[in-house]
Amino acid sequence: MTSIEIPNNITLIGKWAFYICDRLTSIVIPNSITYIAPYAFEQCHRLTDVVIIGNSATKIDNRAFSACEKLINVTMQNNIATLGPDVFAHCESLANIRFNGTKKEWEDIAKDPLWKRYSSIKTIECKDGTIKLK
Repeated sequence: MTSIEIPNNITLIGKWAFYICDRLTSIVIPNSITYIAPYAFEQCHRLTDVVIIGNSATKIDNRAFSACEKLINVTMQNNIATLGPDVFAHCESLANIRFNGTKKEWEDIAKDPLWKRYSSIKTIECKDGTIKLK
């Protein structure tokens, strides 16, 4: 399995759901998903693209995409309220995130101080401009 499009009748992605799914390269997360649990996609070493297309997902929990070294494209909607610790830890190839909201909406997200630890994320591309991260 190289790509997954989760059915619309699923409401959460459980803990360890795709842990070390080595063949997975892309995932489309539908509007029905409200929560991405800890470690859901951790160590999916070939994962390059994550698209959250719906406006229902409000929390991405700790280490959900940690150690996805080849992850280069992440697109999120403006309804995300919480990013847990180490969500994108050790995602060395991820330089920016596309956020389909405003800069203020991005700033309003409750982000754990370690949400991007050991990653290469430098910018957040918002509808009204780009945020440069420290």
